[in-house]
Amino acid sequence: MNLKTSVDRRSLASKGCGWRGARQGRATRPGAPPAVHATSKRSHPEGERCKPGNVLNGQGFQPHGKRSTEVFRLNRTLSRTALLLAVWSATALAHERHVHGEGKLNVAIDGGVVTLELELPLDVTVGFEHAPQSDKKKAALAAAAETLGNAAALWALTPAAGCRVESARVGLPEFKGEHADVDARYVFRCRHPAALTAVETTLFKAFGRLHRIEVQRIGPTGQGAARLTPTNPILRW
Repeated sequence: MNLKTSVDRRSLASKGCGWRGARQGRATRPGAPPAVHATSKRSHPEGERCKPGNVLNGQGFQPHGKRSTEVFRLNRTLSRTALLLAVWSATALAHERHVHGEGKLNVAIDGGVVTLELELPLDVTVGFEHAPQSDKKKAALAAAAETLGNAAALWALTPAAGCRVESARVGLPEFKGEHADVDARYVFRCRHPAALTAVETTLFKAFGRLHRIEVQRIGPTGQGAARLTPTNPILRW
């Protein structure tokens, strides 16, 4: 039975595509679809496409078409942000502690995406740390969650950066331990990230039992730590 090489590497190379799917000594039966195992750091010449299929390069999947490219860029940005938060959170774990009246804030700036991760002791927001039993305490917890979910009211980013709220998520405690915390995560997208130089919060006005927020920040200008207080509610860099 005659066998033929699954991919013509020379043809692909002429289009600016590195192709290793057809390795030396590897062949497929006639009519079988070619295996895709491609890596390349070269971009496609204008108007050219690698055939068959799309190509994997050193940075990941390179799709064709405007919409696919936008999705790829968004996923790459989100992946970088997640990586920044993961690396930074791992470092912060060594200093993690529960202090009444003290909140923690992680700020990650990745291009035009700003991610804020907030942790507050439950007693700061409602005055107690146990599971609410009365209707009054249940209403207080619901009100605190609603306040924390209003990202636009809690955070003011440099106006010139043109930032808007992309998402806001509030996580209430499960009341399984001695202490209970409320977590919140906010994502902003900015049109002019180079103009972003500060983040101001109204958390101290919203929650009178909050005395300070310990901040860890990572972004284009490097890493840093700061403390926010009722008299100094602005993080600058």
